[in-house]
Amino acid sequence: AARLNASGGQRASAMTKSLLSLLALALALAFSLPDGTPARALKQWHAGRASNARGAAFSPGPASITYERGIIDVRLPLSVAHGWEAQAFEGWKGGGSGHRIINPSFAADPEDPSIIWVAARLHRKDVAAASAAGSVLSSQRRGRDAQPQATLLWNTGVLVAPVPVASFSAHPPDMPLYPAKIPVPSDVAKHSTTWVPCIPPKVSSSNGTITVTRSTGPEDPRISFNTEKQLVFSTFSYLPNKVRSKEPQACANPKRLGSMFETRGNLPEEAWEGRWSPNATDDFKTWELPYEKKDANPMEKNWMRFEHRGRAYYIRSISPTFLIMRETGPGTYEEVVRTKLKWTGPKKRDGKEGDLITVNGGSNPVLVEGRRWGDSGRYFLATFHTRLDGGKYQTYAYAFQADRPFGLIGLSARLPLDLQGSFDGMLFQSGLAVVSEDSSSSAPPSSSSASSSSSPPPNQRVLFGYGAGDFES
Repeated sequence: AARLNASGGQRASAMTKSLLSLLALALALAFSLPDGTPARALKQWHAGRASNARGAAFSPGPASITYERGIIDVRLPLSVAHGWEAQAFEGWKGGGSGHRIINPSFAADPEDPSIIWVAARLHRKDVAAASAAGSVLSSQRRGRDAQPQATLLWNTGVLVAPVPVASFSAHPPDMPLYPAKIPVPSDVAKHSTTWVPCIPPKVSSSNGTITVTRSTGPEDPRISFNTEKQLVFSTFSYLPNKVRSKEPQACANPKRLGSMFETRGNLPEEAWEGRWSPNATDDFKTWELPYEKKDANPMEKNWMRFEHRGRAYYIRSISPTFLIMRETGPGTYEEVVRTKLKWTGPKKRDGKEGDLITVNGGSNPVLVEGRRWGDSGRYFLATFHTRLDGGKYQTYAYAFQADRPFGLIGLSARLPLDLQGSFDGMLFQSGLAVVSEDSSSSAPPSSSSASSSSSPPPNQRVLFGYGAGDFES
């Protein structure tokens, strides 16, 4: 949780500062962990991880670490709600043993400012080996070679629950989450009611082993509410089967393996009150958000959703193209912002241009009341991550205009995620919420208007949720 000073304000015009120069600024911001880090606790924890590196039980990080400048890093005690285990782990071999809850996403309750809704990914990675003679998924194999084959199975599910804002403290209480059943997309429902993702092409490693990856459903939910107060899940999935079979099929097109999906609907009254039911999402609908243009990736993921004047928008990419799209109907959209962006690292010693840096999405943007930039008094706050220093994730926050053309108006230094450098740098920032300093209010301003309020808002707290190494949140 980091303090956001919303008073005072230097002005910055997005029309006079190019997107390229603002993003490049991140490379010049050398960030070190703030003073006050309890080095002894970190040292003991890293030593514990090193001693457990050869297959022993996982050693979690410290429960909380307090930095100066009002920053606290807290491990979230997320769990599957008691009595809901059978539904949460349905279809998992061996039940839920060894499961993890990762990549938390946040959304302010549209009516109760003391509540934040939390969604997270239920996760477990299983690895199974098989010889060529008894190979799994033989339909993907060419010939009957003798290469050993392994199957990497990603068991996945979606969890959700309303959580009091006050729970986000230095010593948070348990946060039980409930399994949310994500219905299959409408075009898939004609053939099957079961979400069965396709299987991407096999991968051959340097030691000659063939690895086949499977997933059991939609992944990495980002949660939000639309202006109609419907609950919205944005998820990624390998394209689901469109045949009457519960057995996974090979992905038909190697250039289009996975896509973003949106699921939304009205929650029953008891769910708003924290009393979840197995049929809470029965009336929800799911649509694919297909992207099939020339610059499409085989796996379209990490899209960031926000609402403006009652319409849904998606930040599809930041680099090499800054692309924002506006919803025109369920599963359809139009481009409203497209800016070419080339983001490179520092120049090399020989004077040549630095390497191209991969810039990927983060959490859904949040509309913030503020006086820091311009006259509108509002701006969107969002995040993205890069892969520097040998592939390690580095996360930044940025602000952009609350109205079109949604120009960038501010950029942070690298966020001080405590676990930076651990888990091989796999720190996926997935959740964002803004709450008042006294933690009694979390509701964002209405996205239907960009008019300024009559008085400056109080200082606020920003909650950044992230998953660490596919192990904890």
